[in-house]
Order: sequence, then structure tokens, then C-alpha cells
Amino acid sequence: MKWKIGYIDGSFDIFHSGHANILHRAASMCDILYVGVASDQIHHEKKGAPMQPYEVRADVISRLDCVRAVITHNAFDEIDYDDLGINVRFVGTDHGSWGVEQVKGLMWCIRNGVAIIHIPYTEGICSTEIKEGLRELS
Repeated sequence: MKWKIGYIDGSFDIFHSGHANILHRAASMCDILYVGVASDQIHHEKKGAPMQPYEVRADVISRLDCVRAVITHNAFDEIDYDDLGINVRFVGTDHGSWGVEQVKGLMWCIRNGVAIIHIPYTEGICSTEIKEGLRELS
């Protein structure tokens, strides 16, 4: 089944092939893909200070052909979903055991009949490990 409008979000701090894989897989399942990129404030609250500022992370994502538009995440609330018209919400399996309250907008999706699709992450590569390796080098 191919959905009309999809949505996925993340920090995308130090973009890598795993990010490209999940975005391309999500885009292959819908006609339009919106991507939420965490603001610096949200990134800092969840993961500490980002290595790349929001503007750089959003610019990288916006340049991908599979992405219709980048949406800024300024808060963990449901406001971002109101006008998108999404009918599928993609979540990476790296969110694993997260509860409903941790996956942004999940309750909104359930209430509004939006499908939730888990996409496997690319094993062996993650931003956290890349950042730790870079810190060790400096």
C-alpha cells in the first residue's frame, strides 16, 4: 500500500547513511514526505548540544529529492500535525522501547486514524557513536 502524505522526524545531527536509508524507505511508501528536524532547543533537551546547528541539519535534509519540506520541531506537542494532512507516520525502530508519550504526536495519529509504520534503522551506524568518536579525536 502506498500512502498519500507521510511524516518522519529526527535530529539528524551529523547526517549519515542510516538517515538517508530511513528517509528513502519512508519516501518510497508515500507520495509526499515531510520531515521534522528538531530545533537546537529540543535537541539540547533530549540529547545535549547538537554538533551541527539546526540551520545546517535542516539544509541537508531539504536538499534530498525524497523530501517535500522540512518542518521545525520547537516542542513535543501536536501543533505540527494540524495542517499537514498526513495519513502515515514513520518511526525508526531505533526508538525501540519508547512509550507513546516519547514518540512525538503518536496519540494524535491514533486519534486521527493515521497509520504508524516502523522502519528498521541501519545497524552499525548511529550519530551518537560518530559524535563520541569525534570527541575522542579532539
